[in-house]
Amino acid sequence: MVMQGDLDGAELAARAALEADPEDADAFTALGLVHARKGDAHKARHMALTALNIAPEDRDAHRLLAQAKMQERPIIGYWQRFSLWLSLGGGLRIIGVLIGLWLAYRVGVALLDNAGYSKASGLLQIAWLAFVAMTWVAGFQYRRLVERDLEKAQLDPNY
Repeated sequence: MVMQGDLDGAELAARAALEADPEDADAFTALGLVHARKGDAHKARHMALTALNIAPEDRDAHRLLAQAKMQERPIIGYWQRFSLWLSLGGGLRIIGVLIGLWLAYRVGVALLDNAGYSKASGLLQIAWLAFVAMTWVAGFQYRRLVERDLEKAQLDPNY
């Protein structure tokens, strides 16, 4: 229902599912998607975290959390949008895009070197290395973000 734009119907269905089973991670995710579509990133994030507390490996809840983070932080969200777009396309899209980017990088370096722009070629190589490093770091960064959001608050026993 969310994908067809029926947000009110989707919200009613999610709330009915939660009344029937308060531990239904999919219902929390669906409700979070409704909030995300309505532009309420805070509530969408809360619903994603609730779903992840119930089912820590739920891919849809992880996508919802990423979507909520993208709405909260639009500049940082560009990388997450790219990653999400890649992951939603499956392995073939990921491999195709990365091979295409690598070929464009290699052609760019060769053309810049042949034209005598060795500094620009060096900058392109540094940019490629930064891109590769970001692809490695982004997964760890996302995992750390989820773990930080999911950890429970603990009171100091001496307080």
